[in-house]
Amino acid sequence: MLKAAGYATAAYGKWHLGHEEPWLPRTQGFDEYFGILYSNDMFPVQLVRNEEVVEYPVVQATLTRRYTDLALRFIETNRDRPFFVYLAHAMPHKPLAASDDFYTPESREDLYADVIAELDHSVGRILQRLDDLGLGDDTLVIFTSDNGPWYGGSTGGLRGMKGKTWEGGLRVPMIVRLPGVIPPGVVNP
Repeated sequence: MLKAAGYATAAYGKWHLGHEEPWLPRTQGFDEYFGILYSNDMFPVQLVRNEEVVEYPVVQATLTRRYTDLALRFIETNRDRPFFVYLAHAMPHKPLAASDDFYTPESREDLYADVIAELDHSVGRILQRLDDLGLGDDTLVIFTSDNGPWYGGSTGGLRGMKGKTWEGGLRVPMIVRLPGVIPPGVVNP
């Protein structure tokens, strides 16, 4: 639908919507794809560019940075036309992995925090680039999750976690940014 409207489209990261040809990202309308076609805990974890395996085994500690770098390049390349980037980071899905810049070996029991810090940094890089390019006020950014947290995460007091049908497993945060249209600080519980 977006391609028909003139948008450049890209998908980076975890796909998990089908790993056979009829369900691949480019078959579903994306111009380009780079990522893993299912969860990072499934075998084999292969890194795919479009339809070609380009890395196996995958160095998972580099995924957040690599996906972010590709999204930034895509935004830069397509800044003069409408674009849609679907960026589905593999982290914080287990097995957890953080890059050397975020991994804190002195607190190995808190790898989840390292992964979240890197993910937060990634989102910050994207928002900053949009602002630097003068696109921040015209770009809808949606940040959400596909399920509640697993080990290491917090449900904010809700009952249940990932894989459960209680609110803690199904209710997820969603943060939306579109300056001038969506007022800052609005909270809808």
